Amino acid sequence: MDIYDFMNSKTVSDYCRRIGHEFTPVQAAFLVNRSVLHTLEEKRQAFRYIMEHMPDEENNSYVRHMDDGQTCKAGIRWLLSRYMELQSRYLEEFFRDGDHQVYRYRVYRSWDDYWEGECCHSVDSVFSHIDQDISSDDEVVQIRVCKSKMDESSQSILVSFNGKREVTDIDMEGAWGMSEEEQDIVYGIDGVCFVCPVPFKKGDIVYAPFYEGMYLPGADVFVFDHVWYEGLEEEYVVKYSSSRHCHSADMVACGQFQHEDGGLYYECMHDYLGLEYYTGPLDGKKRILKAVSNYLKGEIDLTLALNAYYLIMCEENAKRNKGRMNITDEGLRLAGLLDG
Repeated sequence: MDIYDFMNSKTVSDYCRRIGHEFTPVQAAFLVNRSVLHTLEEKRQAFRYIMEHMPDEENNSYVRHMDDGQTCKAGIRWLLSRYMELQSRYLEEFFRDGDHQVYRYRVYRSWDDYWEGECCHSVDSVFSHIDQDISSDDEVVQIRVCKSKMDESSQSILVSFNGKREVTDIDMEGAWGMSEEEQDIVYGIDGVCFVCPVPFKKGDIVYAPFYEGMYLPGADVFVFDHVWYEGLEEEYVVKYSSSRHCHSADMVACGQFQHEDGGLYYECMHDYLGLEYYTGPLDGKKRILKAVSNYLKGEIDLTLALNAYYLIMCEENAKRNKGRMNITDEGLRLAGLLDG
């Protein structure tokens, strides 16, 4: 099994492969489970490989309750075995037709945001509606279908499909009929936080096209500052990573993000393993990110960075205000608001 192939970021995957970084069995199971580009069956084959060929590492985020009342940490083999049993059970439940249930769906294409279809009574009817609504030229990246009970419980099963309509993931977190122990098993696979080296440096412009196992059209582009473990004492990082309280949501990358109007704010995203270098155009308000990037890299001084921020904001505000006036270009020229 090539564990690097299961990482959602090609940039991070290539970097880890190049430096020979190794993952523990628990970390490998997490990466396999989060993979967007593999089918569910490919993931389950990888789970079996981990169980058969890798050490039975304890998972610190899950405590197993024994029949004699004692507790112990669960090994990854036991945890994966139970996890796959739950997957099979709820996948069968997802495809089972019945009364008092509804299917809702979102279709994600490579060139735009998602669009939602109408409610359906079965998975077959979902795909039938999709066939009617999309063109054969559309490049479908991901389809997410949510089956819900028609009651007040808000319980649901969410299944993701790729463009070939192969199952890639099943989210059982809100599923009905799940015991507290089973919920802990689901949490146990995702309840990890670990150090993974990344090539990104302060000032790099990055984005995450896949976020927490989902396709994210129009993902935020931001200026990278640091990941969660940088600047912390190694002893603290090791202690926290091995505690019961860690979770993948703690695997953050922080940096400078942009508001809709172009203004900056410092924030974090919760899946730094999904980051890629941004190589798209830096036009419009995104020009501010270029200025911030070059300032953090020491290419320009603070005065120039601040002046660039001010001038770009003024230009973008002027464009936006002109657009709101609903005046023709000829009218804008007559008013002196356009050259010519």
